[in-house]
Parts: sequence; C-alpha cells; structure tokens
Amino acid sequence: MRIVQVVPAITIGGVWRQIQSLSSLHSRDFKSIVISLFDLDDEIALRGLSQETIRLQLQPERYRDEKEIRSALISVFRDISPNLIHSHHFYTDVYAIPCAATLGIDIIRSVHGITQVPNEDIFQRKQIKTDWSAIEVSRELELEPHCRLTLTASNDLRRKLLNYGFDPSKIEVLYPGVDPHANARDPDHRREHGANRCFEVGFVGRLEPVKNPFAVLTLARSCAENRLPVKLTLVGEGRLLSPLKEAIVAQGLAEYIALLPATSNALELMHEFDALLLPSYSEGCPLVMLEAMAIGLPVLASRVGGIPEVIAHGENGFLFDPSDVNGMRTTLERLLLDDNLRSNISDRSRETVRSRFALNDQLDRLASIYERWMK
Repeated sequence: MRIVQVVPAITIGGVWRQIQSLSSLHSRDFKSIVISLFDLDDEIALRGLSQETIRLQLQPERYRDEKEIRSALISVFRDISPNLIHSHHFYTDVYAIPCAATLGIDIIRSVHGITQVPNEDIFQRKQIKTDWSAIEVSRELELEPHCRLTLTASNDLRRKLLNYGFDPSKIEVLYPGVDPHANARDPDHRREHGANRCFEVGFVGRLEPVKNPFAVLTLARSCAENRLPVKLTLVGEGRLLSPLKEAIVAQGLAEYIALLPATSNALELMHEFDALLLPSYSEGCPLVMLEAMAIGLPVLASRVGGIPEVIAHGENGFLFDPSDVNGMRTTLERLLLDDNLRSNISDRSRETVRSRFALNDQLDRLASIYERWMK
C-alpha cells in the first residue's frame, strides 16, 4: 500500500524528522514515498534520507505558476498510483489537493503549525503576528471539501482551525512522536566534567523571527550581569544568522554564546547541554522539545501553542512568556544549584514522553488513519 508524502522541500527541521520517521511504516505494510516540490533542498538533509524520494526541483520563483506545478504533480501521482496522499504544508496543499481531486485519489493534510511573520522590521520586532493570512485561510477553506481529514499537531492548532470555520468532524489531533528509549543523559553529568564548569544551555532551531533567537542574547547578557556561569549555544541557520553574529560581537557576548550550523543529528549535541531553551513566539508541538525530554534534558519553553499541552510548569519542565528573560535566568540558576531539581525534572520529562508521545504509539494511530481512507 503506497502513501505519498508531499513536502515543499527537504530541509533540516522537526517536520522533516517527523516525515523521516514514517519510513517505519514499512513494517506495517505501508510504503511511504516522499515528493519534494521545490529546488530548496538542504544537502545535509538529503544525505540523511531513509525512504524513497522524488525531487521535482521546481524553481521557487514559480510558486505562483500553479498550472506547471499541478501538471508535474499529476504526472508523478499517475506514475506512482498511490492509495493515499498526505500533504504537509500550506504550499503543498494548494497544489496536491486539487491534483488528488482530479485523479480521484483520497488525500489528507497535516497542519504542523500556523505562523506568518510580516516582512517588515523582522530584526527588531516589538510585536509579532502569528497567524495565517486571510488569503491562506480562504484557500484552505476552499480546499477542505476535497480533503478527507486534517491532522493537527496540537489541540491549540485544532482550536485555531475551528475559529477559522473548519469542519470539526474533519479535524483530528495527532501529536508528534519520538523514541522514548533514546539514550538518556545523566542529569548529574556536570559532576563528571567538574561542578565549576559553565552551565550549558542550547537553542536548536531555525534562526527566524518567530523562533525569537535574539532572546538568547538578552539572556546571555542578563546571566553575565548577574555573574551566572552560563554558556549558550545557538544551533541552526536562517535569515537572522548574520544579524545575530553582528549583535554578538557588538554587545561583547562572544565569550558567552557559541553559534553552530544546523545538523541532522542535533540529539548528539543535546546530550552535552544542561538545558534546552525554546523562546518562540509561536509553535505547534515542537519535535525538538520532545526529543530533549526523551533524553531527560530540562526544557525552558515559551507558553505558546501546543507547548503547555506537554509541559506542566515546574513538574516536567518550565514555561515562560517569550520576553521573560529574568524568569529564564532565575530558573537556570535553580537548575545549576539544585541537583534534586535537575534529577526530578529529568525523570518526569522521560516519563511524559514514554506515556504520551512514544513514536510507535503515534505511528500506530497514523497507520489506523491511513487504513480508514485507503482505496
């Protein structure tokens, strides 16, 4: 039984890692084939491919040439003759859903997040818009009758779609899943390297305005001013990379912040961290959060999107407003000084993943959804 996964491009990130995990569906008698539309593929991500992939490599400037894109997709769909199509992005919805309707193939879609950031003032934003545009909402509502089901990565996303007027009977929540048996890090591994070393805090994600990476600089400055031995590492790439580099030098923060390129194996890096920071303005249900929790890494995250559906403040992690740098700093100080707190948060984080976000459980749910609509 063939399932086609349609994505805009193959790039390093949480959504791509989720799609990569669908290769495990092969053991459930499904063959998952990925179609990448645009010529924006990341070479590091391409080297990590674990399932059959068709790269159409359409030029990005032709996003609006729907006739060309649909013609290419229809040709590929006919060649593959899939039992079901699964679209994973707004850009792929507007092309894949009409093509599926033309060919009489059932299609479902996933909403991993709803975020649009205006282009102006992206580097020094006082406020941020975290919503679909009216045009995007209109297009998605037009496509809804031709789509069997919409999967959302959190209840928060489901509520947003309902507010837009989507049919509640055609929306289901399917959280991301991760391996709950990933090698756990030792919450007291600091002792192995000396208790006086810096407390290592990581940021792993796209360096884009919605991810709020400049909060890392503000936090680093606050820690330095309060003589807190904290070092922060930013792992990722994006439009804000150059502005971040310039700001780190201009603010004299080079000894407190490291910048590392995006990697296909961020999990190895996270084993070296003492905490993970997610200061985003908007999220669905970030996979990097679940990956960190699976290895027992304490997470400090924004109280946005689906994150509060996973983290209970002070129980299995910590929640803050994206601008609450003082709260983040004082929590880091508590974690640095309190061995029992680190251990308890670590244990409860792993248990949360084992009980609610285990990859095999989520794949079983997805397989049952696929079977419901298979032809």
